[in-house]
Amino acid sequence: MRTSLLDELLGCLEEHRHADWFQRNARAYLEVCELFGRSAAQHHDSLVKRFIEGPSAALDEHGLEASPRVAAAAGAAAVAGDAA
Repeated sequence: MRTSLLDELLGCLEEHRHADWFQRNARAYLEVCELFGRSAAQHHDSLVKRFIEGPSAALDEHGLEASPRVAAAAGAAAVAGDAA
């Protein structure tokens, strides 16, 4: 099994934490993680706006109520969750 870059960095931490190469690479890794997180958040937000906020804005009060079938499925899921 392949070792992740994070695990490799953590494995080097004790011995090389003050080395320039380690600090540069750890800083770069964290920067990539930050950028990936921002990208994922933007993607999530755009999907929520497009598929949840947009369609729900067009519904009237009656359209916001769950159908009996959806309500029954939600109730069954809640009961199953309580049993776990």
